[in-house]
Amino acid sequence: MDMKHVSILYKRLKEIYGQKFRENHDKWCQEWKEALEKTEVNEIRMALSHCRKNLKWPPSINEFLDICKKFKPNSNRFRWSSEIMKEIESRPRDDKPSSLLQDYMQKMGIEDGSKRNSP
Repeated sequence: MDMKHVSILYKRLKEIYGQKFRENHDKWCQEWKEALEKTEVNEIRMALSHCRKNLKWPPSINEFLDICKKFKPNSNRFRWSSEIMKEIESRPRDDKPSSLLQDYMQKMGIEDGSKRNSP
């Protein structure tokens, strides 16, 4: 993780959380750069999206790292996802694709966006 990506993350958190995010840019970036050293950019993108949708306050370094771990390709969630896909793929081909997707989403704990109430 280079300083450019960390600075972008800082700006995104500032945009998302506004006045709730009152960190000194240079100090914050240096600390987070060290903490995110072994974290992939894609994991950070997904963690940032998770924060935007689920957290009312900006995460600490440790909270953010824990969220990033959920999106590592070798995490339990991804391994479980692969096992579910194998199970679904083994079903007879006469199953409707939409029902397969609904089963997958249910097993993964993903909410069906079409069933949400509009704001």
